[in-house]
Amino acid sequence: MEQKSKADVEKHLREEKKQGLRERIDKYKQERDTVRAYVESDPTIPIREKRANSEQLLVEVQKLKDVWSEVMPYIRKIKSIVGDVLGETRFVASYLLFGKVSQGLDAILMLLSNGFYYEAIEILRSNREALDLIPLFLHESDDSPLIKKWFAGEIVSNATAREAADRLLKETAEKAGLTFSMEGLKSGIYSGLSHYSHVSYTALLDAYDVYSQDFDFERIAGHYYALNTGVSYARTEIHSVIITLKVFYKSVGDRESYSGVDALLRKHAPTYYDEEARQKRHADIEERFTKKARDC
Repeated sequence: MEQKSKADVEKHLREEKKQGLRERIDKYKQERDTVRAYVESDPTIPIREKRANSEQLLVEVQKLKDVWSEVMPYIRKIKSIVGDVLGETRFVASYLLFGKVSQGLDAILMLLSNGFYYEAIEILRSNREALDLIPLFLHESDDSPLIKKWFAGEIVSNATAREAADRLLKETAEKAGLTFSMEGLKSGIYSGLSHYSHVSYTALLDAYDVYSQDFDFERIAGHYYALNTGVSYARTEIHSVIITLKVFYKSVGDRESYSGVDALLRKHAPTYYDEEARQKRHADIEERFTKKARDC
């Protein structure tokens, strides 16, 4: 079966977003009177929901902090490998990027705890850029034009990093017999996060408080999305850091540290090693794109 191209997958995801946005707005409009009556019957509902979400957020964020505390020693250890952090090598670049990601994750967890969902996702998107750059740099030599460009203070676009990752993703997709482009899927996910940094209407709609039917100044919606979506994003972010640490320690030939971070991934994200779960994920995504094609 012919594989759906990157452009086809990206187009499919854009159409999904547009349809989802329209359905979401229509739902808010249709339920306005019902929600208004609901709040009038008990004005404490919004604050009680916020308090309940806040309490659960503290529990979930603490769990993530506990996992992160196991990861951080492997980031701090890189300093003993790179030596001078002003040295202009691919390993130094990786160390600095891991440092940015660690600070970013601390900020994400703090923001989520306080219901600042939108702001947390903005940082998460920036972290993804940093994580994409690390494997790119590790495949370069210290005197490569790309490394020299970065240390000269110039920007290495995320598109460059994605293109390098896309080559590996394409190979993975072909081996797995997938009929959709993994490159397009990755690009679509990144595009979704970009909606927050580019202040799109789709992203800002997360700041709509259905109870007050106003902008979410009290972060009622913020706490809801932080708990129901943000925590999951942050958890996946930690998994991505662990995977990237595996790439780093494999590059430097540190088998002990590689085994250590591999053990962390097996402990906190066992589905990555579950072949049955992997096949189900692929089947679900296949169905998602195939269904759209049938509907069209």
